[in-house]
Amino acid sequence: MKPIALSNGKAAVVSECDYASLRRWTWNCVGGKYAQRKHGRQYVYMHHAVARRKGVTVWNRIDHANQNTLDNRRCNLRPASRSCNGANRGKQANNTSGFKGVCWNKCANKWMAQITVQGINHYLGIFTSKYDAARAYNRAAKKHFGKFACLNSV
Repeated sequence: MKPIALSNGKAAVVSECDYASLRRWTWNCVGGKYAQRKHGRQYVYMHHAVARRKGVTVWNRIDHANQNTLDNRRCNLRPASRSCNGANRGKQANNTSGFKGVCWNKCANKWMAQITVQGINHYLGIFTSKYDAARAYNRAAKKHFGKFACLNSV
């Protein structure tokens, strides 16, 4: 694992076999999330450059398995569909329960669990405990997304 400095003081990490090829460019950090560089009129993301070197076609989405978008080691990158890439996303910024797929249901005065699979929202139930709702989400996520599931820590 080798760090590559980004223009804003952050650093991305890459596998040693990709380091020499990538370090010759000046990389920027976009939105605090992704490493990219300008190539003519286009931008090249570092994780796409690594995927190409690895032999993965980039028109597929590239997923960061550990959810750290600045960790561009080969072992952390995998091809993914749009649905799988979304499944590996963490909880939203406006989340109030602290768990992915869990929200407060005002009508029932209880916690509700739900999951979105291929654009369709699935109701998982109403629970007195947000922890039980989080476990219900985890079960559904494992079933639908397998290794791409981003599970709640319960």
